[in-house]
Order: sequence, then structure tokens, then C-alpha cells
Amino acid sequence: MFEITPFNRIKYFNTSSPSLPRECLFPILYHLKNDKRTLHSCLFVCRFWFQETVRVLWSQPFKLLYTCKKKPCNCSSEKRRNQAANLLLVYLSCLMHKYKDKFFNEEPTIELPPLPLFNYIECLQNVDLNELYSSIDDWTKSYHVTRYRKPNIIKFIKRISRDIWIDQESIDYAIFIKFLARSTFRNGIFLRYNEYFYNYSFRDLLVHNMIKTFITQCPKLVQISIEQRNFYTRKSNEYFCSSLSKEKAFRLGYYNFPTEDYESLNYYSVVEPCLHKLTELICTTKRRKANLLLSLSKFTHNIKFMAITISYQRDLSGDDVVRTYEQQKVENEAYCLATLIESQKGLCNLRLHVCSEGLSTIMVALKTQINSLKSLSFINVKFLGYEILSYLISLKKLQQLEFISSNFKDEPNEIIPTIFTNSSFPFLTELNFNGSYITNEILEIFLKFSYPNLKTLNIGKRCHRETSTQIFLSESREIINQIPILYPTLKNLKLYLYPDEIFQFLTIFSCNKFETITLTGSKQKSNYSIIKIFKELEAMNNNLQLTNLKRLIFEGSMWDFNPHYLEIFLNKCRFMKLDTFEIVDSKNFSNEHLKVIMKCLKDVIRKLVLRTRNSLSHSLIKKASKIFDIDYQKSSLKNDNTYI
Repeated sequence: MFEITPFNRIKYFNTSSPSLPRECLFPILYHLKNDKRTLHSCLFVCRFWFQETVRVLWSQPFKLLYTCKKKPCNCSSEKRRNQAANLLLVYLSCLMHKYKDKFFNEEPTIELPPLPLFNYIECLQNVDLNELYSSIDDWTKSYHVTRYRKPNIIKFIKRISRDIWIDQESIDYAIFIKFLARSTFRNGIFLRYNEYFYNYSFRDLLVHNMIKTFITQCPKLVQISIEQRNFYTRKSNEYFCSSLSKEKAFRLGYYNFPTEDYESLNYYSVVEPCLHKLTELICTTKRRKANLLLSLSKFTHNIKFMAITISYQRDLSGDDVVRTYEQQKVENEAYCLATLIESQKGLCNLRLHVCSEGLSTIMVALKTQINSLKSLSFINVKFLGYEILSYLISLKKLQQLEFISSNFKDEPNEIIPTIFTNSSFPFLTELNFNGSYITNEILEIFLKFSYPNLKTLNIGKRCHRETSTQIFLSESREIINQIPILYPTLKNLKLYLYPDEIFQFLTIFSCNKFETITLTGSKQKSNYSIIKIFKELEAMNNNLQLTNLKRLIFEGSMWDFNPHYLEIFLNKCRFMKLDTFEIVDSKNFSNEHLKVIMKCLKDVIRKLVLRTRNSLSHSLIKKASKIFDIDYQKSSLKNDNTYI
């Protein structure tokens, strides 16, 4: 039996020490940095845990402010605005105490707020400027409507410390914000503003103060972002706060963000930016960012990861004057990005979005990073001709090369460059054409001239020149047949198959070295029928020995075969290590299909993932959950297809 002993408060505070050293505790808490609920619980463990948890919570406070675990969430606009006010007032309180001597020389009648427990500014590691703008906009709206309502915890502190508490409403933060601007920024940055908080010019002034504070007083700052879709800064189970996305201005994309001048570091005087630890820069917004990129090149030299969008801000159809103006702006933006790339000591990962203009300028700049660049990704980029190949040849140490949702368009009579050799990409382990249209010629170049230690290959849709479709498909099938031969170390394969390439299905499954296979495609008119494949598979004397396969994924309407053919396939395959079986974007998957899987893969797989249009029986799902770890979601697909 356990013995309960009385708690000795004096002995505890005199002799107790942390249960874990800081070097161990902080990484554990930092692993939970996106889990607000758990971190708030950690605050009450002990004093030592409280200190370390505060550091984690304040490492990315703006993200936590606008991130919810549910979609849609139950947050109200009033709650969100009050939280934004609380957050910004803590930062301003820290600044008021830091500059109190100089401030009181100018404004001796102003009262100070209570001294914060920590210097929260120094804890900041990640800041998204869109989230910062939104929080300031929230505060300015709440300020002139409610004059900042105090949260319950502040009311509690006020009750227990009446002798030292100063009412927040008696503090004029507007005067302090103007003081900061006058004392730390160059002249001309706030020529026109109004005293009222709902005035946007004054709000911009507050934005500028906060940006200046973060980049000059946050020695731990490692990430700056201006995200468009929160692709990089939020995980799949993290959602942007619904209460903000419901607002009309936010949904329509004109949230009155300050102009790009407010993001330029060149305006800051006296103190140089404290950006020596900045390693990640994410700017996927279409807003102008030339000033930010150019000024960062002067102060930041240790960036390892960049995700940048170079794009037009508006539709350019019809107006030549606007097109010329916009083109010059975008080309200048590409030049500033190239300057930033050249100023880095060891850039490892670049993800380039759209790049409407200036691709050659950026690729030339990348030659300065040939000894460090390991990953290069092009997202939604349209390539004209084969010029890109001549730039890639110099990047010898690439390990990952991605062309995602991009397009290769042939130039008339253009000759494919002959500069490639058998070891053009000696370290390449991942080649990804997901969602891209590529010619067989370009695909063949990469497949033939990549070193044979490729481990992950994702082949998207192939497009063809002005030749007959039959010749194109014949070439394409031959390339697919060569994949197992060219890459003996290939472990992960994702392949988009056209209906006329369906016989390559057997070629892929006859190779027993793959660990992950993803087959995708859409149902179209075909010279061959998938029924013939399964009849041929049924007539085979030998089984398909998939001894190393751990994950199998069928994606798209091409694989909407009926339960009978699914059973033929599963019975003909001998899975030795299969852990996960997935059917994604299926329009015809039914309860009968699930029964076949339960029958054939019982005691074989651990996890089953289903994304189907049709609703499945709850009782059958419950029964399957006793056999597999099942992840089932009903998709919202529109087109109907019948079984083959």
C-alpha cells in the first residue's frame, strides 16, 4: 500500500530541484508547441515547468492565437479580439518598462503598467506577418469599441494586489506608440496618422513598431513568414480560426494590410536587426515583397529553407500598360530574391512558387549554393522549352528535385540539350513530378541520367508533342517498363497511369522490391479494358510475391473496379510486410468492397484508409475496426461512374 505523507511546503521550496534538467525538459515541451491545451496544463506542474512552458507558449504566440483544432471552430470575434488585445498589451508593457526612463522624460504624467513576469519578447522564435497584422487589426477594432476588456486572470491578479495594480484604461498606449516611432525610426515614416485607433494609418504605425521590435530584440527568431494558405506553417490537423475567415474583408482578400514599405528593414535606425539565427523564410503571398527580400539580404546570411512566390498581383488581360508595369515589378522581385540567395552561406532547401518572371535570374543565383543546396522544388511553374535543364546540371549535390503541379511546354523546333551524362545527378534520391504535365523526352532525360540510387519516384501526367497519340503511349509504356531496371534501389513509386497503359500494372507488381506503391489515374476511353488485366491475373499460375511492400495506395476513378476483381487481385498477391492499404477518391467503393478487404487482408494489414463517395454501413465499419486500425472519411465527389 502507498503511504500518503503530509506535504512539507518549507522543505519543498528549500530543497526541491527540477525533476528533469532544462536540456531534457525544454525539447519535450517544445515538441508540444502546437498543443495549447496540453501546454496550459503544464503551466501548473511546478515553478520550473512554468518557466519552461512559458518560453514555448511565447515562441509562436500569433500562430496559437489563430489556430484551432476543429473546423469550423466555436470561437467568437469578440473572444479573438480580446485575446489579440491581451497579447499585444503584454508586448507593449515589456517595451514601456524597457524604455521607461526616456519615455518619462517626455511624458512624466503617464502611469506604467505592472512589470511582466518575463521578457516575453526574447522568447519569440516564429512570426507570421499576416497573423501579426490580423492581431493588430483585431486590437484596434476592439479598442475603440470596448476599450480593452480585462480577462479573468487579470481581474484575479487585480483583486490580490490592489496596492500595486494600475488600471489598464488609465494607460494611454497611443502616446507610447508615437514615442517609439519618434525615437527609433527614421524621419518620414509616419508623416500622416490620426490619434484614433480605428484609423488605418495609426494601425500601420503600430505594425511598424512591432516588426521593428521583433527583428531587433528577438535573438532566438528563426522563422519569418507571410503565408497565403498556411501550407507551411500549419499541419494537416491545424486550422485557421473560423471566426476570422468568416469576416468579409478576410475572405475577399483585402484585409487592409500595410504597404510593403512597412516590411523593409532599411527603415530601422540605431539598432541593427537581430537576425543572425534566422533559418527559415516563407513568403507565399502574392503581395509585394521586393523590399523585404532585398533588405533581408543585407542582414541575414544563415537561411537554410526558403519558400517564395514570385507572381503577378492581378489579372493582366487586355491592358498593355498595366502588364508592362506589373512585369517590371515581378522581375524586380525575382532580382531581389536572387540577391538574397547569393547572400546566404549555405541554403539547403528552396521551394519556388509560380515564378511568372525572372526564373533564369533566380537559377543563375542558385549556382552560388551548389555546395549546400540539397532540395529544389518548383510549384505551379510553367516552363517554356528545355532551358531549365541547363541550369539544373550545375546543381550536383541535389538530393530532392520536385516539379509539383507544373507544366513543361515545348518550344517549336527546340533541340534537347546534350549536356547530361550518366552521373548528372549523382546524389539524387527523390524525383517528384506530382500533378505535373511532362513530356516523355524530359522524363526520359531525368530517368536515364539520374544516378541509380534513386529511392523515391513520383511520375505525374505525361503530355506529348504534335505526334500521334499511339506513338506517345508506346514511348510512355516503354519508359514505365524500364523503371525497375534503371533503379534497383527504388523503394517508393507513385505513378499516374493512362487507361492505355493499364498493362504496366502487371509490370509494376511483378517487382518485389518496392516498399510503397501509389497508383493513380482517371477513367477514360481506352483501347484496353481493365477487365482483361484481372482475367489475365486470374489465369496466372504464380502469385505476385510482394515481399517488401509496406504501403499500397489506389487513388482515382481508374481503380473503381467491382468487388469480384478486387478479390482476384488481393488473392493473387502475397503480402509479407504490408502494413497499410489505402483507397482514395473512390466513387464506387461500397460495403461489398469492404467485406472483400476484411476477408482477404485479415491478419495481413494493420491500417486501412478509405476515402469514398458512398456512405458505408456504420455496423460494418465498427466490425472492421476490430480487425484493422480503420481511417474512414466520406469524400465530396461529383461525378458518377459505374463498375466495369
